[in-house]
Amino acid sequence: MSGQHNEFTIGVGYQGHFGRHHMTDEQLETGIKLNKWLTDKYDLSENYIVGHRDLVY
Repeated sequence: MSGQHNEFTIGVGYQGHFGRHHMTDEQLETGIKLNKWLTDKYDLSENYIVGHRDLVY
């Protein structure tokens, strides 16, 4: 269950049904910028960026 990680993680969600559609170019570009800003702000390696499914057990 991913809820156990909510105390020490930052969740980023994207709107859409990606099993049926691809993310738009704007979503991808904005997501990259957001991830870059978060890793810079919190001095994190990009290796700390994981998918939701990586935290669900």
